[in-house]
Amino acid sequence: MNLNEDQIALLDGLYRDPKLGLLTAPALNTYLKQQGHKGFTIKNIKEYLNSLETTQTSKLHYSNVSYVAEHPLDQFQIDLVYMDSSWFNHNYKYLLTCIDVFSKKADVIPLKERPTDSGKCFQQDIITERNTKDHI
Repeated sequence: MNLNEDQIALLDGLYRDPKLGLLTAPALNTYLKQQGHKGFTIKNIKEYLNSLETTQTSKLHYSNVSYVAEHPLDQFQIDLVYMDSSWFNHNYKYLLTCIDVFSKKADVIPLKERPTDSGKCFQQDIITERNTKDHI
């Protein structure tokens, strides 16, 4: 990095000032040019930003309890997907999707309206299609 201590101190002050919100190299470079500071390039600013120590601001919390599907049709992931261009999809606005966690097999049911009992509707369709009532 070809910056002297005064330039690094200036960059550090600008970068850490929450009122400015200058978090990227191009934004810092533009601000420095507007303020009349010379000797800064985007490359030097990027090197400065990359040299900073980063800290993790959020942490994922996992519980110690997990469930692993032991056989097919034991656990499902169900989601309702909205399709914006219904005119392109034969007036189907929604896709009700179901993925068997164990086998990774996916089933999709196209829907023209958003049903209030979509879970029941989907379960009944899957049960009749696969004849697997005892596993669900």
